[in-house]
Amino acid sequence: MDVPGSALPTPPTRFIGRSNEREELARLLRNQRMLTLAGLGGSGKTRLAIEVAREATAVPETKPAFVDLSAIRDGGAIRSDVAHQIGVGTKPEESLSDALIGTLNAGPVLLVLDNCEQVVEGCRDLIGILLQSMGGSPSNEIRRGRPEDAARLAWVHLRTWQQAYAGLIPESYLDGLMNLLPDRTAHWRRWLEEAPPWVAAPDAGQVIGFARCGPSRDEDATPLVTGEISGIYVLAEHWDTGVGRRLMQACLASLHEAGFAEATLWVLDVNVRARRFYERGGWRPDGATKDDAREGFTLHEVRYRIGLRHRVPA
Repeated sequence: MDVPGSALPTPPTRFIGRSNEREELARLLRNQRMLTLAGLGGSGKTRLAIEVAREATAVPETKPAFVDLSAIRDGGAIRSDVAHQIGVGTKPEESLSDALIGTLNAGPVLLVLDNCEQVVEGCRDLIGILLQSMGGSPSNEIRRGRPEDAARLAWVHLRTWQQAYAGLIPESYLDGLMNLLPDRTAHWRRWLEEAPPWVAAPDAGQVIGFARCGPSRDEDATPLVTGEISGIYVLAEHWDTGVGRRLMQACLASLHEAGFAEATLWVLDVNVRARRFYERGGWRPDGATKDDAREGFTLHEVRYRIGLRHRVPA
């Protein structure tokens, strides 16, 4: 999605310090659809918000939309001013609210409203409309896996294989996967100690999905340049709710923060659903393929690649 005229302002100087606040805000932003920064005038709220937004939109599939409301005194004019600043137009018989909703829901967008204090009521009404339009569940917490998640992650891992690969790999293999649960649980205990994955847990409850990422394992990868997402798995009953996208965003953000300039992943060539999911997120095949016959049958895989935009140094 293209949101013209909505780029984040470029500060004249580098942002220095406030690392604890930035980390906490980044954590909150991964798990909340709305985040408010409040403080005394001149305390640096705008500058902090811009920096947090810059880091949150450093991955290609999330775009920023910055709106400065300092010149607005009439709360009723907020919608038209927001639409003007981010380049949203209306179609015949389309309301301004519907146009904003359609644009902001067309792709992952981080909307930053700055200088809201003189039009609080108008901002509240607009944000309420936007949040109500989003649907889905905003309470799916995205966090790092913990040792106590091992058994649940093992079960989710095997169950999501059965769901995602039904009809794509031999049914006899999928039917027997749960026999591997004790062994897979032991593996997850080790993996959680070595490199905890990102997990999705609704309302701080049971894990419903996970994503693993780190340095690329490919022989042709450039060390310290290419990272890899080695898997994103979400239980089928939570498909199309945004959970997979949020797990992918968490992985890309952590790879970017670790200094990687690009990321790759492997996907079954016949897994059309997964390929469309990644392509919607900006991934593209890079021409590499491989065959995996470790389980007694051959899986044909294709590699996807995405660039990670560089942040302004802090």
